[in-house]
This record gives sequence, structure tokens and C-alpha cells, in this order.
Amino acid sequence: MTVKALEVNITMLCVGGATPSDVISLLDLALDKTTIHRRRKRQTKYAKVNTGCLFSKAKEYRLKVYDKTEEQHQKGNPLVEKNLLRIEVVFIDRSLRRMFGERRGLLDVLSVQAIETMCWEYKQVLEQDIINGSVKPCLKNCVAQLLKSLQSAETGHEISAAIAQCKELIPDIEVLRKALKRWYEWRGIRYCIGRGRSCPLLVVPACG
Repeated sequence: MTVKALEVNITMLCVGGATPSDVISLLDLALDKTTIHRRRKRQTKYAKVNTGCLFSKAKEYRLKVYDKTEEQHQKGNPLVEKNLLRIEVVFIDRSLRRMFGERRGLLDVLSVQAIETMCWEYKQVLEQDIINGSVKPCLKNCVAQLLKSLQSAETGHEISAAIAQCKELIPDIEVLRKALKRWYEWRGIRYCIGRGRSCPLLVVPACG
């Protein structure tokens, strides 16, 4: 029997005021070809929140990020902690061969060394592929685009116009803070802007 797919996952608490929906929205912005799941927000008629994000890297892995609290509520467990986020990575094909070669039997993938290897690969996916490879460049580009909008907006209405034009490029208040700081510097104005909450995906928890 040969293992064809292998999942590593964590459940973590969103911090800094972020929600699972915020994290999923950021991933949707940063990653290419995502599938996003949404639901109607409770006690509203039309507003919706994000509940899940699916992304695949061909022949390497499948990423699934979703609102674990919402999932537990759907299963009839109302006492689960709020703002829990589940991050699952299913390794396939090339990833499995890189980790284990041709020895992919059940006992092979359950050894202590194999589990350590899986956790290391999981961390690499989140840290290198997702955060450093996609999220950070995306946030940097969002700041640049927002700054460009601020610089080209009509005098006297720059901030409101830029926010209205680039609303989808502000996944986190830190993006707006950095763009405003650079804009004031560009105008030769010294201005102090308070720090908002940090981006929810910039801390990678250790797997183990």
C-alpha cells in the first residue's frame, strides 16, 4: 500500500482584531486561482463573510484555509472558541516523492523522522510559498498602488478618493498606514500615523 496524499494541519486563533474572513480575503487577493466559499452574515439580509479558501499548486500540494469556528457551529458545537482558523496542506505527487522517495508505505510516513519532515515541509509551504512568495509581494504592491492613487488624486480629496478607488487593495489597515506615510513624505510633510493591527498571516506558527 502506497500513500498517495498526506495532510498536515493546524488550528490557530486569529489575532490583532482579524477574523477568519479577513485572512481568507487576503489570501484571495494574494493567490492566483482561488476558490472562495462564503455565507450570509448572521442577522443581516445581504452582507456576506468568507468561510473558506482553496488553492492548489500543481503536483505539489492543495491548500485549504477555513473558519473552524463556523464549521463547528454548523456541526452543532456552539461553545467552540471564536475566530479559530484552520490551515490544511495536503501533499501530493512531487512533494511526497521529495519527502519519502519511493518508500511511501504507511509505516514509512508515520515514523518520527517522517513526521518531522512533514512539519518542516508544511512550514516551508506557509512561510516560503504563501507568505514570502505571495502575501508579502501582494501587500507591497497594494501599498504602491494606493500611493500612486494618492499622488494622482484631486487636491483636497486625496485620501477619500484613493480609498474609494482602491478599496479592494486595502486588506489590512497597515497597508493604508504605510501608503499614507509615504505620501506625506512625498509631499514633504512629517506626520505620525498610529499603527493598526498587523497582517494576520505574517506569523507562521511552528508545527510540532
